[in-house]
Amino acid sequence: MKQVNTRILLVDDNKDDRFLWQATLDKFGFEIDTAESGKDAISKIDSINPDLLMLDLNMPEMDGHEVCIYLRSLPKYANVPIIILTSSDDLKDKVNSFDEGADEYITKEMDHQEIEKRITMVLRAISPLLAINIFLNNDPPFFTGRALIPDL
Repeated sequence: MKQVNTRILLVDDNKDDRFLWQATLDKFGFEIDTAESGKDAISKIDSINPDLLMLDLNMPEMDGHEVCIYLRSLPKYANVPIIILTSSDDLKDKVNSFDEGADEYITKEMDHQEIEKRITMVLRAISPLLAINIFLNNDPPFFTGRALIPDL
């Protein structure tokens, strides 16, 4: 699948990790915006209007768990896909992340091509919800309207 203006907000407090993941995701055709903390992400999200968030868990002030819980409490962002991208392979972190509303959990050590496929699968899963919502309401409250199209 080819990404069509799929906008990702990448949130990580580590500058080197942000740079690496931004370059990697850009290579796969995603439009990337970054935030250096959970608080920074919350302050930017309305102006960015991302199709998907990728959150590191371990950040100062407001960690990935807190960001996920907060966004899931807001109707506008309740259905925006959230992928946890972290170095933690701890089972408790994984279970908690899913309980808090994360759609996927990816470790930073995972192969980049696998990460691209997991992002694509999360976006593909949300696309039918977008279509139904547009049909019923003629107004998508949780998705910006960017989509995936098959490669021809």
